[in-house]
Amino acid sequence: MAKKNGNITKIEMVRRAQQELGDATPTKIQEHIKRVFGETLKTNLISNYKGIIKAEEAGASGVLEVAPGSGKHKKSEVVRHLLRQLGPKASVADIQREAKKLGYNISAQLVYQIKAKSHSSQPAQAAGLSIADIEAVRDLTRRIGAETVKQLCDVLA
Repeated sequence: MAKKNGNITKIEMVRRAQQELGDATPTKIQEHIKRVFGETLKTNLISNYKGIIKAEEAGASGVLEVAPGSGKHKKSEVVRHLLRQLGPKASVADIQREAKKLGYNISAQLVYQIKAKSHSSQPAQAAGLSIADIEAVRDLTRRIGAETVKQLCDVLA
């Protein structure tokens, strides 16, 4: 990830802004980051980072943000949460059973649809690349130039 102000990444700037501002809008976070760090991030990037941070927090805690079965979550959110918790190879029956424990009746069709979307939307991860890997290559390209990166790839291949 791109570094600014020492070792602070853009996502870390968003994390810190959220800690100070709470659940603020991307525009408010953008203004805060500009004021504190002197960098302007696009609101759609901030929104994406907020989603990543929320998913990391849910994955780290292993629980949904509100009480299960309270109707506060869409069924698709519950399925995504359980896929993160149980892993992408979890069976449909396992996901349905765990969702039932949380108070949600999930159809097999919904689980199949979400599993299919999660696999198709992450082609880089299937190849063993993370977002951080891609950003590192982008940063290297900006620093030394695309032609030099191509030459390095040819040497390393």
